[in-house]
Amino acid sequence: MAQTIPRQEEKPIRGGEATSTTGSTGSSTPLKKSSPIENLLQVVNASYPRTAWFVGNVVVVFNTILYLLSYKSGGWLNLTWYKFVFIGALDTFGIVLYENLSKYKTTTGSLSYGLLLQDDNVHYLYDGLIWLILPRRTLATAPFLFFSIFHVLSFSATEILPALNVSSALNAKVSNFAKIHHERSRRLAANFELLLLIQLIFRALFWRKGSWISLILYSLFIKIKTERSVFTRSTLKNWEVRIDGLVSAQNVPPVVKAQWGSFKRGLKSIGSFSLVREAEEKTK
Repeated sequence: MAQTIPRQEEKPIRGGEATSTTGSTGSSTPLKKSSPIENLLQVVNASYPRTAWFVGNVVVVFNTILYLLSYKSGGWLNLTWYKFVFIGALDTFGIVLYENLSKYKTTTGSLSYGLLLQDDNVHYLYDGLIWLILPRRTLATAPFLFFSIFHVLSFSATEILPALNVSSALNAKVSNFAKIHHERSRRLAANFELLLLIQLIFRALFWRKGSWISLILYSLFIKIKTERSVFTRSTLKNWEVRIDGLVSAQNVPPVVKAQWGSFKRGLKSIGSFSLVREAEEKTK
């Protein structure tokens, strides 16, 4: 029987360490002393979903690198690598979600969509799906690249390297690196997500082709992330503090300060209602 991938959710940061494991899998597989090939087969046979999850993360990393390296040349191959970034992302987040659907069922056996909407994996499934369909935006690949790099490192430290009989010292270094920089990667991903939102806003203002539908669909993702993600809220607050400092300078025209104040009030009014909470209440 395949090992169940535990439900992943984002929790507040405690003691300087992020407890979020969006899209990640469970513990390592006990290995018998065998050849590296036999050990790797043990890892695969222990859990096919976890192996497929790892392969999906490798697909994301590999295709993102190929896409960025061939960005200037363009062409159908460059577009293909771009698409496979999101196909790999759908694989990784979809597997985790599928393995845990039973946890979102009510006592009557029906699926609770309110609980489902609270899962970070659902948010990134939606994000990956819209960018697989919408006109390409390079910034959209960045968060998935960051997540997958650390997922590959973690899985390699707990599964691949032990199977290859690599020294435990190297395993520890890789594992510690992933743990130490995990929170930083989540914050970096949040920054890129917001940068993409700004890019879409400017494109919509100039009525670029497909800009408004992209902005609307992606704004829904950002709205939910703002409600559910401590990293997104923290990043927004940091941006607000920095912009406040710039706008408060004496050489900034009063009209700019007034517009910034109006913009912040508008954002607060949007944040006054919760999409996830309303959806949850409707399913009760």
